[in-house]
Amino acid sequence: MTIGKRLNEVRVSKGLTIKQVEIELNLSSLHWLEQGKYKSFKCEHLITLSNYYQVSPLYLLDLDESIYNIEPKWIVLIQKLKENKLTPRDVMISVERYKKVSISN
Repeated sequence: MTIGKRLNEVRVSKGLTIKQVEIELNLSSLHWLEQGKYKSFKCEHLITLSNYYQVSPLYLLDLDESIYNIEPKWIVLIQKLKENKLTPRDVMISVERYKKVSISN
């Protein structure tokens, strides 16, 4: 199943119209996404839609979550870290200082 079909399936199952979702999320491209008429797909849109629909981004991508063992909260966290230009090392240092534990190799 394509991501467009998944998006449509989830939206319809929640009784929402494309217009409702586009207005609430300020996302004018949902119609194009659902129809598969896009050249690229922004990660932010995937995260926004998965949070809004309360489903895993991996579900929307039609990937088996058990293979990747990534919970949606970690995907959101990774996106937030990228948005704030934090490296894995920055995060490790912060956690070690805050929790007073060693997580370094």
